[in-house]
Amino acid sequence: MRFMEIGSRVKQFESSTWRELETVRRVLNSYDSFLENKTVKVNSDNKNVTHILNVGSKKFKLQKVVTDILNSCSKKNIGLQTNWVPRTENKHADFLSRHTDPDDWSIEKNVFHDLSCTFGPFTVDRFSTHYNAQSSRFNSRIWCPGTEAINAFSQFWGGDTNWLVPPPSLVAMTINKIIKDKAKCMLVIPEWKSAPYWPLLYKDGGFRDFIKEVIYLPRYNIIVKGYRPIFRSGGTAKLIYKNKKLSYTAARQNIVKRLKMVAPQLNLGLHSLRSGGASAAAKSDVNERCIKRHGRWKSDLK
Repeated sequence: MRFMEIGSRVKQFESSTWRELETVRRVLNSYDSFLENKTVKVNSDNKNVTHILNVGSKKFKLQKVVTDILNSCSKKNIGLQTNWVPRTENKHADFLSRHTDPDDWSIEKNVFHDLSCTFGPFTVDRFSTHYNAQSSRFNSRIWCPGTEAINAFSQFWGGDTNWLVPPPSLVAMTINKIIKDKAKCMLVIPEWKSAPYWPLLYKDGGFRDFIKEVIYLPRYNIIVKGYRPIFRSGGTAKLIYKNKKLSYTAARQNIVKRLKMVAPQLNLGLHSLRSGGASAAAKSDVNERCIKRHGRWKSDLK
């Protein structure tokens, strides 16, 4: 099985040991009926986790989670075994813990309420997770607590009044699914006329026949950004709090990683940014002394 838990910003600043223990607790609570009278083996590359699960902790927060875990196991007669594994042998789980979803967004609750009163009620939210679902019934991209189904496109949308706030990359698939299932829904998307999905909605000067009504939401105070995964500590915040400069290697890795998404063969060093930044600054009439100071040049600019 594959799990990825998303948490609040507060949880991101808890210790990695707390986050891993909390994961064990949530998995046991979510699948306690399935795991009843069975033995669960917990593999972790954190030695503190395996030690604390066996002997407990003097820290209140950690001990509280462990107590909840042991109580859950006792109620369902679940055996618990712990096993430490080197990080080099834990690559798959480590990859999932670092996963982020750039398309994780939703609509403000008050906006949804107004739309639901006018066009709803909506019976199922097809693109959400447990912390931003607008309906008690929802579909998610991967497993999370309370999800009715994984992958909304595997479900039949007819017979429901669907609330659809898909990632931009899935809008075209969503429109085709609406047409195929003859689904009743509200589709919330950006007015992006150059996007590949726009011709599916608009043709010959008007919206297509299957669209009954079009409304335009205000530009501001509408979108809610999603949370980062619970296992990702606030890395950028750490740099701010410690007043520590971003290293050359870390900066290069982060920038090149994103550029290679659109140019896989790219070979770029940060010196390109240094010289390019100086050229851009000079063209914008930035003071030469300022350019020299930021670029750490001693020679005069030519």
